[in-house]
Amino acid sequence: MTFIETIELKNKLELITDNLSDKLNSFPRSNGGLVSDEVRTSDAYRTLKSEFSKAFENQKVIAKYGQKHFKKEMRDYSMAKRFKKGDEFLKQFS
Repeated sequence: MTFIETIELKNKLELITDNLSDKLNSFPRSNGGLVSDEVRTSDAYRTLKSEFSKAFENQKVIAKYGQKHFKKEMRDYSMAKRFKKGDEFLKQFS
């Protein structure tokens, strides 16, 4: 897997986890901010929670792979992204 493929997969997984997180956060919460037990035991919540956990675990695996194989590039890409120059940085790998 190349650096570009790693970044594309990482971004795709981030979108998936963000989407699932938004769906999980849409469930009603109690006054303390926690999801109630009735909601937590519902099939819809459990299915979403399971999908979110799998997607987040995949995101962690890709992040670990990226740091192991592309440590310098990942660091530089992160810094470029922070300063809104991520796309310019990726062009050098095309």
